[in-house]
Amino acid sequence: MTLPGAGGAGASSPIRPSSPIEVPIQKIVDSYKHKDQKYEFFKVELGDISIHIQKNTRSSRFRFINPRYNEGGTISGGDLTDVVGNYTMDNYNYDICEVLTDSGNKKHIQLNTQTGTCRLVEKTPNNIWALVPELAAGSALKAVRALERTAAAKAPAGAGGAGGEQTIDKNDQRYLMTTLNPKNLFKMNKSNYTMTKGELKFNTDFKLESGDSRYPKIVNDETITKIQEKAEKLTKPDNQFTFNNYENGDSMQEAANLQSDKASVFIMNPANATKPGGGACDGNTHHAMEENICRNSDLLSSLAHKFNTREKNKPYLPTATQAIVSTNTYKFEDGSMTDLNFLSIASPDLKKSEHHTGYHRKEFDKKYKNNIDSSEAKEAYKNLMKQYWTTALAATIEHATEGTTPVLVATPPGDYLKTDGTNINNDYVSIAAQALKEVIDNQESFQKVQIVFARQTAQTNIFKNVLTDFVVPKKTSR
Repeated sequence: MTLPGAGGAGASSPIRPSSPIEVPIQKIVDSYKHKDQKYEFFKVELGDISIHIQKNTRSSRFRFINPRYNEGGTISGGDLTDVVGNYTMDNYNYDICEVLTDSGNKKHIQLNTQTGTCRLVEKTPNNIWALVPELAAGSALKAVRALERTAAAKAPAGAGGAGGEQTIDKNDQRYLMTTLNPKNLFKMNKSNYTMTKGELKFNTDFKLESGDSRYPKIVNDETITKIQEKAEKLTKPDNQFTFNNYENGDSMQEAANLQSDKASVFIMNPANATKPGGGACDGNTHHAMEENICRNSDLLSSLAHKFNTREKNKPYLPTATQAIVSTNTYKFEDGSMTDLNFLSIASPDLKKSEHHTGYHRKEFDKKYKNNIDSSEAKEAYKNLMKQYWTTALAATIEHATEGTTPVLVATPPGDYLKTDGTNINNDYVSIAAQALKEVIDNQESFQKVQIVFARQTAQTNIFKNVLTDFVVPKKTSR
């Protein structure tokens, strides 16, 4: 297949990159326009090989390319390179290209056609593309890892598969050792207050002893039924809700300020249900709360332990019905460190964009015929959020010290409610607030929990408006 404007003879495979231009990985080396389309070209170097990829700036799609040069030495087009493998995982599409090195050896490059990320890969005995071992550390190709794990579990004995003998834990540990390799945290995070390797204290097997403060304590339906007795031993707050009025509020700093012998403080971590830390270790810049926490603390060690001991073929953190409570060391911007309690819980993901459709959004679209604004869809979301708040509040009570006031530094659902892929759906934010109000109204024990919103946002203002009826006037000193 020949690119528009290429004037070439078509694609060929394997290819031998021949550009004399030497540039760092993922830097634009040239661009050209054809009709109303603009194309950008990148040169990617992996070990002893290099290859070019092309980006269509209108569609943001990346393709392997064998560039053509005009007499001036600039790229004027090129031939799309044949791919020898292709698959889709988690809404991402991956192409595999065969490259002939100068020494005559064949190697294979994997390209994420939506992000442009390239990795050196090879075929496993299970006929699955996987990262080349020497380049695996520090990379985050969950898609390849998951495919290899699935194939190994399903392949019959004698066909290169596990035949039922290989356990899921061994593959999960391999995933953790590469995708959650702490080297990635230090390599990609440029902030000078990121924890050092010595401070992070990752265990190589991602398993913690039960006496370790980081050991994840699980809260589920069984715990929820026992909280009434525990709540009776806790102190009720003067004000159940606190809404800070500054936009640069920080949950970790707020928790550190509130910690005392009279308060048991927990920070809500809106967790990714399937991948510990979300995108904290994938090499890209993400600003979600969980990812920022993991880059500045050892929370990942707790989440990874839970992942490594999860039920086979299930999300490691079931949405809304289960929470992880752990005590982890957090490093602030000024270099100071303190131990904080984190309450990690996964909320319903209704986000839908060009590259991602949340797990629950898929269910909602199917059940409610792609009408996310229907009354039925909103009622279903409300029920999920009532379970979510019930679990979070029960976890706060369960792990609070007797005689103290349990405090939850909470966060309204935000990114997971970008139902159009761009903007937070504030109608759904209001529903989440209403769910919290109903849960507290129906369970007296939950009125023992002080709920703090550390940062003022449009979403916390919605919560404030909905929850106003619950605000108890603060007692005045005599």
